[in-house]
Formats: sequence, C-alpha cells, structure tokens
Amino acid sequence: MFFSSKHPDRTVSTENGELLFFSGTSYLGMAVNADFQELVKEGIGVYGTNYGSSRTSNLRLSIFEQAESYLCAWTGSQASLTMSSGFLAGQLIAQWIRELAVNNYAVMYAPHTHPAVFSGLEQEKTQTFEEWIIEVRKAVSTSTQNLVLVCNSVDVLNAQVHDFHWLKEVSLDSNREIILIADDSHGIGVIGENGNGIFSQIPNLQNVKKLVLASMGKALAMPAGVVLGDSTVIDKLRKSTFYSGASPALPAYLYAFLKAKNIHQIELEKLKENIALFSSQITDLQLFDFTKAYPVFRTHQNDLYPYLLENKVFISSFPYPKPDSELITRVVLSSLHTKEDIEKLVRLLRQ
Repeated sequence: MFFSSKHPDRTVSTENGELLFFSGTSYLGMAVNADFQELVKEGIGVYGTNYGSSRTSNLRLSIFEQAESYLCAWTGSQASLTMSSGFLAGQLIAQWIRELAVNNYAVMYAPHTHPAVFSGLEQEKTQTFEEWIIEVRKAVSTSTQNLVLVCNSVDVLNAQVHDFHWLKEVSLDSNREIILIADDSHGIGVIGENGNGIFSQIPNLQNVKKLVLASMGKALAMPAGVVLGDSTVIDKLRKSTFYSGASPALPAYLYAFLKAKNIHQIELEKLKENIALFSSQITDLQLFDFTKAYPVFRTHQNDLYPYLLENKVFISSFPYPKPDSELITRVVLSSLHTKEDIEKLVRLLRQ
C-alpha cells in the first residue's frame, strides 16, 4: 500500500518517488483540471462552501433544478434528481427496492453490482453477467411476479461495458412489469454519445421501466449522485423521507458542472485518443481484456504490477470486493496521459 500527500494526475508522488499513474477513476482528469477548479471557486463565491438545507424546504436554490434539467437533456431521461453522493443515491433506490419486494416484486441482482444499491435482498453469486441474463430469462418464463433487475452498466473490474439489447427478448416473453435499475457510475462522462452515459442506450420498451443512478464523482469529479428515470418514479423518490432528510449536492459544484460542458468534451476527446493509441499497440500482446473505447484494461497477469512498479509505473492492483478476494489488476487510462506516457508503458509491457 502507498500513500500520497496530494491528488494524482498523470503522475503520483509516493514514498517511492514520482510514478507514472495508470490507476484511479478520474477518467477525464477533472479533479485536477485547472479550468474546472476555477469554476468551482467561482461557484463557491456565489453559493458558499455548503448548503445544508433540505430540498423540500420553503426556500430553494434554483441551481438544483437547472442542473437536473440539463442532466435530463444530456442523458435523454424524462426526469432526474441529484443527491450529495452516488452512494446516497444508491441507498435511496435500495429503499425503494425493499418497498417493491413487499409488493410482490421479485428482485434479481446481477454479479458485481455495486454495494451502494444493496437492499438486503442481494445474493452472493459467482456467475457471469451472461449467466445472470439466462437466469433472468428463465425467471420471466416461469414466474408470475413483476420483476426488478439490478446491475451495473459497466463491469469495471473486468473492463466490460454491458449491452442491454437482450431486454428486448425478455420484454417480448413477458406481459408483466420489469424494472431495470442500472448503476452507471463508471459510465457517465465516458460512454455514450458525448459521454452522456448508458441511459439512452437502454432500449425503450413498453413493459420495461428503466432507472439509472450514478456517482458523479468519477469521470465528472463531482461530490454528487444522480438518479435518472421517468417522472412517475422520480416524483415518488422525491417524496421519500430519505430524500427530504438528506443534505443536497453542493450547489457550487453543480454551478461548475453546468459551466464545464466544453471542458468535458475536450477531455473526452483526449481520452478517446489515448484509448485508441494504447489499444492499437497492445492487442497482439494478449495481456488484457478490454472493451473498445473504454479506458480500463484488465489483466490476469498479476505479476505486471510489481514489475511495472520497479519501473516507476503505478497501476491498479488489489483484492476486491473483500480483503481475501481475487486480486484485480488493471491499467486505467485518463485524458491526462501524454503520448510519451503511453508509449513508455507499452515498451515496458513488451519487455
């Protein structure tokens, strides 16, 4: 384990000196982006450092509705709400899942679903996402219950962006309501058209109600969470005591987020160029599992971590989700990396 006294960018300062940094979740480098930091400072000047009041108070800041309106337009969602973290947004959904279960909905969690959405109804399984889909199809054909499906949009551990077109077949096989809940924390800002995430890529089907939640703290570097869905569900969630009792997202950051649209797109284009460069140079090595246009590259050669560390390159490598779990070793690209950084990494991999 290493410690650093400041946030990593393309490098990280540790007790072992300066290392090239191919880890973390700041895919667009926004956490250290000077222009974005200036916008946050500007936002603090307008809204202060925090706003601790309930969103249901009789005095409301218009920035919340402005940000949520933009999130709808950007992602293609009918309605949205923001909270102070992705985890809190997940627990708001988890509370709703428990209510659905009481009303005779069957709940099925996909493997590797983030604990933020755990409701106590999840089961620990070792199946793949594809095996889970088969299980879902079987449940649709044999059960008389309405169904709640909970999953991630991206399996970031195995560098896999999920395709949701299988829902069309599931929908055709069922005349009952299906609610799909997808955690897009590692997708929003990176995947989809202009980085708008998974929501618009999930098919719109008559008997499928889709709900997407996400932490905005990864690619977008925002201490906030968002829930996207139809207005009926979002309105219901807003009436929850869990929502009304929680402090909202920091308005200064929502202000900066709205002002940073061009910055996001510039950094996304840089990230895409870095992914294309790295992908083109490592395909023949057969060291990594990865998805086209996604910045995470999983390897089962765990010895790469100490080898690269000896050569002043830091990659992600730790057991997950438990201390005694399998070691997960990955190379993570960001928009901050230079062509020279990537070429150095490729040289070391080829050695």
